[in-house]
Amino acid sequence: MRKIVIAGSLLAVSLLFLLPAVAAEQAKVAQSARTPYLVNAEITYLEALEKKYKDTPSPQVIFLTLAILLLKLLRWGVVIIGGIILLSILGIFKKPNNNTSAIL
Repeated sequence: MRKIVIAGSLLAVSLLFLLPAVAAEQAKVAQSARTPYLVNAEITYLEALEKKYKDTPSPQVIFLTLAILLLKLLRWGVVIIGGIILLSILGIFKKPNNNTSAIL
């Protein structure tokens, strides 16, 4: 039984060592399948986006910052309110006489 466990463990470790090689080979195949036309189309699209948003990115940054702060405040509000509700529920179900010395 011990030999089977050791052999299985060695097989699992060797398979885990082979996973990065398989991923690298798949990445090479995917990279070679791309056509130059697709790469040029992506480059022109990215250049157009860069040119469009190069002029005035500041209002977008301000709105994103405000949205992130609002979401953080909402998260903490939910955590605090949820904690208060949970503690009040636990307070309802708490036994009034929880004295262990009375058992002795």
